[in-house]
Amino acid sequence: MKVLNISTEDYANFAHENAKALRSIGVDCEDVKTKLHPFNYATQSEIVSRNVLIWKIENADIVQMFHTDEELLKYCLNKKTIVYHTGSRYRSRPSYFNGVFNPFVNLSFTDQCEFVGLGAKNLHYIATAIDVKDVKKFGHESKQPYKIGHFPSNSEVKGTLKILEMLTKLDHEFNLNHSSEIVSHELQQKRMNDCDIYIELFKPELNGKPYGCFGVTAFEAAAAGKIVVTQNINEKAYENAYGGCPFIICNNEKDFIFKMNKLLSMSSFEISLLQTQTYEWVKEKHSYEATGEYLWSKLQAL
Repeated sequence: MKVLNISTEDYANFAHENAKALRSIGVDCEDVKTKLHPFNYATQSEIVSRNVLIWKIENADIVQMFHTDEELLKYCLNKKTIVYHTGSRYRSRPSYFNGVFNPFVNLSFTDQCEFVGLGAKNLHYIATAIDVKDVKKFGHESKQPYKIGHFPSNSEVKGTLKILEMLTKLDHEFNLNHSSEIVSHELQQKRMNDCDIYIELFKPELNGKPYGCFGVTAFEAAAAGKIVVTQNINEKAYENAYGGCPFIICNNEKDFIFKMNKLLSMSSFEISLLQTQTYEWVKEKHSYEATGEYLWSKLQAL
């Protein structure tokens, strides 16, 4: 069975990592797109012309379309097709996109917990696949005062101003490593590694819609052995798919301040233990192999 992952722009390299996960367990999966990614990932999906994309679709058994891209749907009408709803495009008009995709797709996936229950056809939650061995190649020893890291890909979307404001209200000493500069993926990993606690997100609402669900960066920080502070306004969506999650979830300001103060008061041993638990969890649940098995169990049923 041949699986083809397609996208126009592959945000956060999501489709590419998804294909790697399937290939890691022996599934014949190819991934292509039509635009280059700006973050200079070490590898990304093959760039192809629209004509080559159409030819590859015709020769695939299952087509996975990424990022709610309705322009791609017209090429897949006679295929077993899966759509991935992953961000602001679907968040802004879920009913509209359900009407576009639901009549034609066999399955829907999302990595956004707040999309669960919005009406996408046969929807399953799936987290990003992480190359755990690659991300954990940098080392860092935790000691007080602890280093807090925050390196948003988009300051508005990640709630950076609010995060910085709340940090001024903490009772404990810390060092802050923060930058909104967009850098290569490798440099992002390096600067993320030089911290003990990584704050990914604090944004309960985006453009008037419920928001606040951890993204790819949170899993990358976990794989680098960091304590991850983030949000998830629908924790059940993750738990129903994977079980428990070690992220420090803060869905309001009071919760954020309380939990950050608690983390900053921990001993180095306690911090190290929580970091190790977080790394072991992401390796067990979200490595290429784990993600490949999880996904393949859904695709086999088509």
